[in-house]
Amino acid sequence: MNGLKASSLSQASHKWHEVHSVLRAKQLGILIVTETRMSAAQAVEIQQSYMNKRLKLYNYEYLDNPTTKGVAIVLNREITNTEWVGIHYLIPGRAMLAVIPWHGKSTLTVLASYAPTESDEEKVEYWNKMCNLWLTLDLLVPDVMDGDFNLVTSPLDRMPHHTDSEAVVAAYLRFARLLELKDGWRSNNPDMKAYTHISTRGTLSRIDWLLISPALMNNCRNWDINDFSGSLTDHKMVSVQISAPSAPYIG
Repeated sequence: MNGLKASSLSQASHKWHEVHSVLRAKQLGILIVTETRMSAAQAVEIQQSYMNKRLKLYNYEYLDNPTTKGVAIVLNREITNTEWVGIHYLIPGRAMLAVIPWHGKSTLTVLASYAPTESDEEKVEYWNKMCNLWLTLDLLVPDVMDGDFNLVTSPLDRMPHHTDSEAVVAAYLRFARLLELKDGWRSNNPDMKAYTHISTRGTLSRIDWLLISPALMNNCRNWDINDFSGSLTDHKMVSVQISAPSAPYIG
C-alpha cells in the first residue's frame, strides 16, 4: 500500500477511502493490506469514520516507527461475520493472525504477513521467527496466509529469471512445510507467467501470494491476479473465492 498518501482522513486523497470503495465494488469479504504505514491513532480514526458501517479494521503497526511497515486485516461487515473475531499480534508491523467465525460453528484462520525487503539475513531471521512462533506457542495453523512475501522460489516468478538466495528460500520453505501451506495460485497455474509487482529497476516478480491449507484447496475457485483501481498500490491483488467445507452445495 505504501502509506496513506494524506495526513488526514478529511483529505480525498487518503488511500483508505479507496480501500473502502474496493471492498464494496469487488465484494471482498477479507482483505489483507501490507505496508500500511499507519499508527494506532490513525487506524482508530478510520474505524470511527463513515467506513465503520462496512469496514472492520485490525491494524498492527511497527511500534518503533509506525510510518514504516505495517500490516492490516480488513473485514467486510456486509458479507463477513465480524463478531467474536480472535486476533493474535505476532510480529510488530509484520505478521498477525485472525480467527474469524465462518459457516455454522466453523472458523477461518487467516495469517497476514509482510516479509522484509532488506537483507537476506533479515529475511531468513523473519521466517525462522515465524517457525518458532508455531513451534513454541499454542497457535492455530492458518487456513489461509496472504501478503507480500518479498521473495520468489521459482525462476518462473521473476523476469529476468532467477530465484532468491538458497538460504532465504530454504527458510521460507521450512515455514511453509511446517504449516503445510501451499501457493494456491501456482498450484492451479503450474506453468503460467504472471507478476504482481514491477520494481523501480523494471524487474517483474510474483511476490504476493495466497497460501492455502490442504483441507481447503479443493474449496477454492476463481483464482485471479488483477489490478487495483487508482493509485492505491503498485502491487496487483491476488484473490480467490473460498467456500466452507461444511457449506451445502448450491448449483
